[in-house]
Amino acid sequence: MHYVLGLSIFAQGTSELMLAGLLTEMAGDLGVSVPQAGLLISGFALGMLVGAPVLAVATLRWSVALLSAAAMLGILLKIPGGRPAADSQIRKELRTMVRPQLWLSYGTTALAIGALLVSFAYLGALLSDTTRLADDWIPVVLAIYGLGGFVGIVAGGRTADAHPLTSLYVGMTGVVVTSALLAMTAEYAVPSCCCHSCWALSVSASTRP
Repeated sequence: MHYVLGLSIFAQGTSELMLAGLLTEMAGDLGVSVPQAGLLISGFALGMLVGAPVLAVATLRWSVALLSAAAMLGILLKIPGGRPAADSQIRKELRTMVRPQLWLSYGTTALAIGALLVSFAYLGALLSDTTRLADDWIPVVLAIYGLGGFVGIVAGGRTADAHPLTSLYVGMTGVVVTSALLAMTAEYAVPSCCCHSCWALSVSASTRP
């Protein structure tokens, strides 16, 4: 199950986040500023939120249907069985939806993910315009960023079950500290790259609880 879900998230994340490394070039090709080109990412997010489900239902494209069916089949085959009866759990699950702690957790996760996506969207432009990094090195920094995120996911996943609040506090503190350090070191290549990796690690770890 872990491999199926991991592959699905990898495919989705790649399609969503690949614009970050292409933003400067896209702005140049389109003849607009980098912030204006960044609106493409906002448009992509809106398309994912509204357009994708509607389009999938309305058009019933076979390629989308087949891929979705394959992913669903793989997940169903890998999810452990032996779950309790659904009727006794639905009311319990619905009652938890009114708990303020749950919505606080949702809000914290949304804030962390928002910080991740907003900053990552302009990472390529930051490295190119502020850090003055050569174009050939930007993919390397993005890979280092991804490695930090991977380590954060693994570490957060291992500690969140036993110490959820501690994982959350440590991760969010790391986000704040590394964001401040990044703002102070953005002009310097090595410190900036280290901050990017540690920042990705902190965000990924803080959202696992």
